[in-house]
Amino acid sequence: MVSNNRYSLLNIFIITALSTAALSLVLLFAADLSHHGMFVNSEGNAAECLQCHDGSKENQRRKGKITPIRSHKVLIKYPPPGRGRAFNPLNQVLAAGMKLENGMVTCISCHDLNNQNKNHLAVDTTEYARKLCYVCHLDIG
Repeated sequence: MVSNNRYSLLNIFIITALSTAALSLVLLFAADLSHHGMFVNSEGNAAECLQCHDGSKENQRRKGKITPIRSHKVLIKYPPPGRGRAFNPLNQVLAAGMKLENGMVTCISCHDLNNQNKNHLAVDTTEYARKLCYVCHLDIG
């Protein structure tokens, strides 16, 4: 049993290290692009997104139509501690194109600003609206 725990921890460490390295490379090649009339980093962190997408009426009036965060938590570890069985394995999530910021779910986990379609989703949901959700979640109840 101890060897399985060590193996699992080693896998988690390796996958986390690789995802961090991959995100670092992506950030090197990140581009500033126009987003709601402002130039933003396409791989921006949650703090940058929340400067406008904080749900405040003031930001909506000042900057035009800004969509607030509505239902999903950000800056949480993936998978959430103690809830790993309710989520897909990390390597599967990363392979699907999701991005984590220091091992945490953030805005760029679900949104890709290089996708100019409405909501800038990281996964094509044309055929099935909840396809994005099921990249991480095994069940949405």
